[in-house]
Amino acid sequence: MYSETGEIENAHMCFDEMPERDLVSWNSLISCYSNHGMSDVSLELFRRMRREGLAWDEFTIATVTNGLTSTCHISLAEQVHSLIIRSGFCFDRFTVNTLICLYSKCGNVESATQMFSEIHEADVVSWTTMIAGLNHSGYWNEVMCAFNQMRSLEIHPNSFTFGGLFSTCASSNSFEKGKEYHGLAIKYGLESDVVVGSAIVDMYSKCGEMQHAKEFFQRMPERDIVSWNGMICGFAQNGEAVEALNLFHEMVQIQGIFPNNVTFTGVLTACSHSGFVQKGRQLFNDLVHVYKIRPSAEHYTCMVDILARAGLLEDAETLLLDLPLKPDSVMWGTLLGACRRYGELVTAESRKAFGSGRAREFLRVCALGQFVCQWE
Repeated sequence: MYSETGEIENAHMCFDEMPERDLVSWNSLISCYSNHGMSDVSLELFRRMRREGLAWDEFTIATVTNGLTSTCHISLAEQVHSLIIRSGFCFDRFTVNTLICLYSKCGNVESATQMFSEIHEADVVSWTTMIAGLNHSGYWNEVMCAFNQMRSLEIHPNSFTFGGLFSTCASSNSFEKGKEYHGLAIKYGLESDVVVGSAIVDMYSKCGEMQHAKEFFQRMPERDIVSWNGMICGFAQNGEAVEALNLFHEMVQIQGIFPNNVTFTGVLTACSHSGFVQKGRQLFNDLVHVYKIRPSAEHYTCMVDILARAGLLEDAETLLLDLPLKPDSVMWGTLLGACRRYGELVTAESRKAFGSGRAREFLRVCALGQFVCQWE
């Protein structure tokens, strides 16, 4: 219960106070840290559990490997894989599926493919995991080949399989292929599934087919935050800022759906592309003070872009220099691009802070545009 509500310290305190702990107790605490992005702590708990001589199961190893997936610790993944082999769990399909996910999402597609090929009878979960991993690593043609092979073996796809397929079409801008998969989703009776529906909306939006996305969105029997975000971000990226902001209002004020990080990235992008400075500032304030969401680098980049595009270069620079995180080259590039458009110099303090190779190249381009860029 404490884990689900994010009360990690209370969860650990309850665990420490237990007079006797079984495997379920350990799995719960390991999962608690893994689900909240603390894979190093979950791995240390796993080591501690082994030192105490408690046998672990496939759920323990799945939790540990899922934590490693989020941080892409390949070396640790290989150590865990070695332990799995020594313990005889390498023939457990559930465990193998988690390892395929781990390797593929960390970019080690060769190891993932090798493991997949060694499965005696791959089920829909194995195929879907492999498809998701190939998509994550940008092997889009291989995704489509794997799906064709899966169908030839008469393995019926599920909603998550189609989620991976539509994500591939969105990433590769394959609108025609996306329409084909949409037809297959209807054939398999999965079009009304909220996971599939959200993926379809996202695919049409990212392919620039907003009319298709809008029509499908409006007839969805159920919508989740992913489907709303797909539409809002789609409108924002395709220059339809008013539509994006109106949809955000409907989602929050009428439907009562709580926005998340992605939602605010979408609406701030909409404000940036359309020059809505005051609206952007209001939304950023709501992000922090109303919805208590910690701003990400993407949110700060959007705000810098909103201010810079409007010619408020000093405000944009002040925001950059006061960030609670280190500004990256994208943020600096946004400001420098605006400086070039408006014919303004970048301050010495900013140039001193701006040290990446990409940044220096951008400054060189600015200098070619007749800007005086002197390094201290």
